[in-house]
Amino acid sequence: MTSKFEKTEVKRSVLRTAITKLTVKISNYLENDEIECEWLKVFKNHLIDQERQYNDLNNPVCDLISYLDDLANDIEESQIYSEQLIRFKAKVESKLSTTGVNTSYRKTGRITRTYTLKL
Repeated sequence: MTSKFEKTEVKRSVLRTAITKLTVKISNYLENDEIECEWLKVFKNHLIDQERQYNDLNNPVCDLISYLDDLANDIEESQIYSEQLIRFKAKVESKLSTTGVNTSYRKTGRITRTYTLKL
């Protein structure tokens, strides 16, 4: 039987891996595209910060999903289609479960969902 600590370590490891992979994919996208994508650079920097801060157990997973949702929306609104990024977003979300979802509203009126990792 695994301890609560071991499960937490596995969850953090899965999320850190997902953040790292997405950061690399965003870096590749920025290097290969001549279009100026300021929102994508900001998003990449946020993911790097999330990765550094993820040692804190209180760092919410919902921030990552919220930013992934924003990324998908920005890709669609800007008519910049990167199937690779959209597919990776789906892969990350497939590792997450909406079991016991906590829903709250941000000051902007957007709904924030808290997900738990499926292992």
